[in-house]
Amino acid sequence: QAERERAREVELVGAFMILGNRTDKGDGFRITVKRVSDDLQLSADVPPDLNWDQKQAIQAAEWSKKAVYLEISAEMLRESVTRAEVISARPVAD
Repeated sequence: QAERERAREVELVGAFMILGNRTDKGDGFRITVKRVSDDLQLSADVPPDLNWDQKQAIQAAEWSKKAVYLEISAEMLRESVTRAEVISARPVAD
């Protein structure tokens, strides 16, 4: 019998559009994003200990409908993201 395929750790970086957010996740919140370069869409947790300025960058991007530069730590299994967490966020330079 073949061994079960395991998720692999990847880092997703780039400019992302914020499609929505959910605040019903306890102390943090979860955002749905789409990467501008390749339209990869996923949901990522924003941890409660993320720097306040970085949370503001996410909020400003959502409200202004502009991209935000994100670094996301994720696990992928067969080209699908199974878990994702934002590790940094900053405004995209114009």
